Amino acid sequence: TRTVSVSNVVFIMTIDTPVLHGAMSRHRSRMCGTTPVPNRVRVEIERLEATTAEAVDQMCRHLEEARDFEVRTFRRDAEVPEFGGIQWPAAWHRAVCARVAQQISGLVIRFAP
Repeated sequence: TRTVSVSNVVFIMTIDTPVLHGAMSRHRSRMCGTTPVPNRVRVEIERLEATTAEAVDQMCRHLEEARDFEVRTFRRDAEVPEFGGIQWPAAWHRAVCARVAQQISGLVIRFAP
């Protein structure tokens, strides 16, 4: 058991050292290239990258036809409309908007009311 104090708030954390050590060891060996990343992880990351790129492209195409360069993003996951049949988290939508802003000069990003 370990006590951690953050800004006058005290958290008591129980860390299973062997489990934590094993997870960190696997992560380190994958990052160094000594252990391959499982195929299911690679496939999921590729799907996430493709879906995100598609969302960015769609938003850019929509904005090319718009008169004002403003997009609305969301604070809460429940507010985000589905994309590609998946309910994405609000953080994903904000990241998509940030990528669009890199491609469209003067883009204004606001939170939806």
